[in-house]
Order: sequence, then C-alpha cells, then structure tokens
Amino acid sequence: MVHYIRLLKSPKVQSRSQGSRFVTALITVTTDLGDSFLAEDVQLQAVLIHEQTRSVINNHLFLWKAGWREYMLAIPMSPEDASKSMILRIGTRQSNPHQLLRNDIITVDADMPVVIAGWSAPFGGPHNTSADPLIERRLEYQPGSTLSIWEENGNNFARHIW
Repeated sequence: MVHYIRLLKSPKVQSRSQGSRFVTALITVTTDLGDSFLAEDVQLQAVLIHEQTRSVINNHLFLWKAGWREYMLAIPMSPEDASKSMILRIGTRQSNPHQLLRNDIITVDADMPVVIAGWSAPFGGPHNTSADPLIERRLEYQPGSTLSIWEENGNNFARHIW
C-alpha cells in the first residue's frame, strides 16, 4: 500500500540558543485516507532547496520507525541560509545527488514508491519564516509530463484531495 508524506505543521525557520537556526516541521507518513500509518522502518530524506537557484541547502537523513504516528524534523542550517527563500522536500532516501530534486515517477510499468514525497510551499527569507499550510505532490506519469497537486496541511481527511 502506498503511503504519503503529510505535513501536520508547516516548515518554519526557528532560532535556538546561541544564534543557531533550524527548520522544523511536524510530519506523518500515512495512507491517502489517513486511516493508518506506515508500519515499517523506512529511511527518509528531508532536503532544503533554495527556491531561486534550486541548489541544495541541506540534506538531512532520518529513520521513520514502524509504529510512529508523527515525527518532528529539526534540520540545522547556517544563519546565511536561514535568510534565503527555500522549499522543503521530504521523501524516500535518494543516494544519487541528482535525484534529490526529482519528481516521484508513477508509470504503468514501474513499481509504486513506498512513500510519495511532499514539497512544502516556499518559506524563509526576510519576511516569511513559515511556509503556507500546503503540501505539493509532483508526479511524473510519463517522461516530461509532470502533474502537480496541492493539498492543505494537517491531519484532516477533508483537506486531502486524492
């Protein structure tokens, strides 16, 4: 069964002691109806991407453990990076750096991914420390054809558009 990254709390830039900065977000990995959570250990990857240049700011690996209902991400970043407008992509681990920015590929002859990735709305920069409460799915269903779907964050089935 396919599971999806769902943002329960939008990513935001937070300051901690001694001037350190982090991007935090509360996530879950659930089915499209939100009736069950991913019940296996899966290596996930959170990637902070500079909105304008599409360069990787930070690449953070973490383990989703079977039985979890949610996970609080805390990704360290430099003060310089905290001032940039960025996007957070969360999905399965990509070992090839060139695949970090790719869409989920959904084709008839390909295996479905265990977890469909999610992309946040832009955040950071001088005026917007928190992302809008939206998550985007980017699905490539044939080479060069991408379907982009936005849905509202939160743990409420009424917000889900599938």
